[in-house]
Amino acid sequence: MACSAILSPAATHLMKLTSGMGAVLIAVFLAVSIVVSALIYQPQKTPVSITTGVVNDTRGVVASIADIDTDKDGLKDWEESLWGTDSLKADSDGDGTSDGKEVESGRNPKIPGPKDTLDIGTLKIVAGTPKTGTEEFGQVFLNEYFSARQGGEIDATKRDEIVSKVISKAGSFKTRIYTEGDLVMSADNSDTALRAYGNSMGEAIYLHAVKNENELVILQRALSTKRAKELEKLDPTISAYEGTLGDMLKIIVPTSALSTHLEILNATSVVLQSVKDFRGAFTDPIPALVSANNYLGNAGKLANAFRDATDWFKDKKVYFSEKESGRLFVNLLP
Repeated sequence: MACSAILSPAATHLMKLTSGMGAVLIAVFLAVSIVVSALIYQPQKTPVSITTGVVNDTRGVVASIADIDTDKDGLKDWEESLWGTDSLKADSDGDGTSDGKEVESGRNPKIPGPKDTLDIGTLKIVAGTPKTGTEEFGQVFLNEYFSARQGGEIDATKRDEIVSKVISKAGSFKTRIYTEGDLVMSADNSDTALRAYGNSMGEAIYLHAVKNENELVILQRALSTKRAKELEKLDPTISAYEGTLGDMLKIIVPTSALSTHLEILNATSVVLQSVKDFRGAFTDPIPALVSANNYLGNAGKLANAFRDATDWFKDKKVYFSEKESGRLFVNLLP
């Protein structure tokens, strides 16, 4: 596993973004792992976590993504995307100086030296609309980079600050956020309607049940073995989240359950997008890096969403028998 001592300055900074989380989040994630796996239960009357591995600290995963340097030129693969250089070629412009050394010295790694000072007029990462999250990140990064250069030279510390700034704004690149307009609403808030709603939610979870490892376990193994094919094991999890989310969008939602339902939908949507981002870790690393960095926080929000739903039903004094699907829904967490 990589350590910060061998990471590039920007990658080292990304490592720092996740430091200090472990002790606080270990206990949280032990519970959260149940919820993150909630959509992939084995078909049983009462829910149990079927996660066969638990990741309680994402720093190693973030480091693994951030540290990939295929051509060993000092620029990590995700950084190569920022500068538009070749991640398979240590000296993209063939001038005898590695890409990493050129960037460190303020030279353009795409133009042979010696007259290759970095200039926004000659350095273009992507023409037109970016096709990937990494390309999108690269365009924003370069705009920030050259804006900062107008105020003077940029050292490694300043460059890391720019990366941090862009990362903090990135969030999730393609996450769908749902609103009331996406739902089938009903003004019926009777006990019968609330019970029907809870049972429908339980059925949505039960219907798409599959057994799989935790997504971060799969991602970590793919990165450590450098086997992109390993990420195919995420596909059942992605399908489970997509199917459950799709069914939850079709459920008739009593108006009194609106905020609770949206909380669950959007928390699930964010975790789903995270797993999709993990799937492209080797081809589109920046979204995977951002999602791994934010994963525990997003999983915690999903856990809270299900806890809030449980509390909501208690407040409404709606309880489910062992034979009802709603029982599964309100007992996702101990």
